[in-house]
Amino acid sequence: MKERRKLRSNNKRLAAHFYILNLTARDGVQAVVLGNRSGDFVAGVESERLGGDLVAVGVNESYGRKLAVVAPRAYEDAKRGDTDSWKGRNDLPLTASPVDLEGEDYFLTVVGNRDVAKELTEDAGPGLKRIFSSAA
Repeated sequence: MKERRKLRSNNKRLAAHFYILNLTARDGVQAVVLGNRSGDFVAGVESERLGGDLVAVGVNESYGRKLAVVAPRAYEDAKRGDTDSWKGRNDLPLTASPVDLEGEDYFLTVVGNRDVAKELTEDAGPGLKRIFSSAA
């Protein structure tokens, strides 16, 4: 069986970062951040255009913390139907989705195209659950 991941770690935070890094280089996504219900930043990645290529890089930590803090509020507002009150950089839409990791509430926040955000969140959930249940 061929191993798909090139980067790995037994540290949950670093493993989550590597996993999100692999998911983020998609058209329409500016940033992806994982944070907990308290708003603590766990991991995050931004995508940047370099020439004609889309490249995923570590998120600016200040921006990552801000996204982690607003995620629970953005999710609650979206549940009530208000999906446009929270924006990321460049006025891009922000989508926050809950992820249960080891019985604790986390939020995956995606800045960018909402359809891509939904697809990315669906892809990320099972992998993040696997990382948090098996990493040391």
